[in-house]
Amino acid sequence: MKNFLTSKVSFSIFFSLIFIAVFFWQTFVKGLIPAPTDALVGLYHPFRDFYSGSYPRGMPFKNFLITDPVRQQIPWRKIVVDELKAGVLPWWNPFSFSGVPLAANIQSGAYYPFNVLFLLLPFEAGWTVLIFIQPFLAVIFMFLFLRKKGISKSASLVGAVCFGYSGFSIAWLTWGTIGHVVLWTPLILYIIDELISIPFTITNHKFLGLSFLFILLLFFQVSAGHIQAAVYCMILELSYAVYVAGALKLHRKEKYTRFIAVVSVFTVFVTVSSVVWFPMLQEILSSARAGDPNAWNVPGWFLPFQNLIQFVIPDFFGNPATMNYFGIWNYGEFIGYIGIFPLIVVFLSIYTLRKTWFWWSCLLVFLFLVTPTIFGKIPYLAHIPLLSSIQPSRMLVIIDISLSILAAYGVDLLLSRVSKRGIFLLSIVPGIVFSISGVTYAIKFFTKDEVFSSNLSIALRNSVFPVLLTVVSFVFIVFWLYIKEKGYRFRRVFVVLMLAIILTDLFRFGWKFTPFVSGKYFFPNTSLISFLQSVPKPFRVAVLDDKIFPPNVLSYYGIESVDGYDPVYGQRYTEYLHVLDTTEVGAFPAFQRIVSVRNMSSVLLKLLNVKFYITFNEISLPNFKKVFSEGNTLVYEDTTFMPRAYFASSVRYSSSDFDTLKTMLNVIPGDTFVSILEEKDKKILPDTYDLTKNSLRFMEYSGYSMKIKTQTKGDQLLVLSQKFDSSLRVTVDTKRVIPLRVNYMFTGVRIPRGEHIISLKYSPI
Repeated sequence: MKNFLTSKVSFSIFFSLIFIAVFFWQTFVKGLIPAPTDALVGLYHPFRDFYSGSYPRGMPFKNFLITDPVRQQIPWRKIVVDELKAGVLPWWNPFSFSGVPLAANIQSGAYYPFNVLFLLLPFEAGWTVLIFIQPFLAVIFMFLFLRKKGISKSASLVGAVCFGYSGFSIAWLTWGTIGHVVLWTPLILYIIDELISIPFTITNHKFLGLSFLFILLLFFQVSAGHIQAAVYCMILELSYAVYVAGALKLHRKEKYTRFIAVVSVFTVFVTVSSVVWFPMLQEILSSARAGDPNAWNVPGWFLPFQNLIQFVIPDFFGNPATMNYFGIWNYGEFIGYIGIFPLIVVFLSIYTLRKTWFWWSCLLVFLFLVTPTIFGKIPYLAHIPLLSSIQPSRMLVIIDISLSILAAYGVDLLLSRVSKRGIFLLSIVPGIVFSISGVTYAIKFFTKDEVFSSNLSIALRNSVFPVLLTVVSFVFIVFWLYIKEKGYRFRRVFVVLMLAIILTDLFRFGWKFTPFVSGKYFFPNTSLISFLQSVPKPFRVAVLDDKIFPPNVLSYYGIESVDGYDPVYGQRYTEYLHVLDTTEVGAFPAFQRIVSVRNMSSVLLKLLNVKFYITFNEISLPNFKKVFSEGNTLVYEDTTFMPRAYFASSVRYSSSDFDTLKTMLNVIPGDTFVSILEEKDKKILPDTYDLTKNSLRFMEYSGYSMKIKTQTKGDQLLVLSQKFDSSLRVTVDTKRVIPLRVNYMFTGVRIPRGEHIISLKYSPI
């Protein structure tokens, strides 16, 4: 194994570095960052205001579709890095949703070992390297796995390129999470091959070493930042273990023993990695998403049948980067393109079905599951926990892995055994491409609907390059078969030209979709942001227009907000904001990833410690004054905003959550210091309090922890506009106390008379 790795690793690293240098040439030559922050600056205020002098109509941006990295992955990773640099466990995100678990949000990548990059480099440089690593390691690991399977260097390189730069990989490249989950899969498959090939004994040092590496790689995979992709990859990996064990030429009992050994190691991994997945599981089960049984009915949840066309003509329905996409939302979920040339030779692998049947099975099974067939709908119709809440379109990752491996087998056969008799199989993809283009042209010729005709024009225009590439690839392959049969030897020339065709195809696709932006547009600071950063904490802001500061973006700058964007967040917060905006209790809406507030007059909003409101419109409400503006963006201060911590004037009790919300709507408007507790806490607190001669002040505040000094002449109830959470640890002086749930979702602490130091911290321990 050592000698094998020495030569193969150096070969794969060399070529992978070349591919990286070419694909990311704009970074190396121009210093541009592969991040979609141009969309942030071009779409949203106050960034548009900040650059209005240079771009009066807004800065141009490349791809409006991929704003999620700007609104989620980059801000979340920034919080993780900042907390790690502060020497604390990144457990709590105080900046979105009025506070929400951070480590439990697996997309934050809180436990991913490659976070060390951000400790060594400036954040934007660390992010750039994190993006580079995805295709770089993906190519290396897939190459090693394919060589392990006995495939030639040239064919292995083709399969590795298809995997590292496939449509799925490019579509999710700028997220910096899904690609990192997926890239470990080939290396894990490699280790599975090694583990099952050796006898299992507890004293076998090689087995123990491989087992440790297996656990480590699985931990890398699950902590990289996308649980759906990780689940699908681990299903593939365990299925592969069954396949490899079954293929061993050993007694059935020995096969079973070796498979159980792998499963046992996997079980150890599940236990070790519980620090990652258990908090996430708790958060999912308590989230609004878990309670939405109809999420799978939305268009685009599955891969629509018509979007299978994108395997041969990736931009048949247009491309968001060219602003002409007319297909079902969204493009990034449906793109599994691996290139025309590789797809043509995939069908040659049928000749070696004894070796490739597992990958053909994966391809067909996952195609049935990713599309809206009855098989794909079973988890949702049966309401299977967890499985019914994850989106099947991400199974494209398994389809692309399977296609990349089958393409490698196909190229291997093309270079060695296949003759002109293989023309029929090689004609399948060209036949599909020509048929789609021909039918589209015929429909456009006869249609009279202008909109439909315009869309077909886009489809035909975007079919030109795939058709030309199909012709070139097919003719090139046929020519190769001809000269090979005649005994001519041009293998190296053929391999170089083949790689040139494939790289031209995939890199053209990747460059078209992926934005590269100047560092000055990577979360730039504006005067409005600087103003908010200068105000002493704690306080929160509310953004009143969708064109200002998309949710989560303020967290990058350390500014706390009541809005947020996340596929998983607390059910109570959803319900609270619904009542805040509508005053309707009970008729809660379906799950929404993005939450914001609009009802400025609600007392429930006041309880959220909102000091500043950011808007385009003048606010004429009492006690509001304009304190800052930048271009069209205005900042208003509520001069009577509720502080983050205060003493309750009196308490009321409710028998249910609905009763709590109704009581808050009816009682608190007359006295914002009234607090509503649950019925179970009755009689442990007095009903009213004397607030005279009481004082409190924040000694320390960091969002995830705080210290408050209190001075009271009697026992008091301290109320904090902090989410009540099982991870909240509270001490009065040095004594641990149990907090109370107050006002539906906030925190209350009983304070004895006298002077005390109250410490609050969100922590698992």
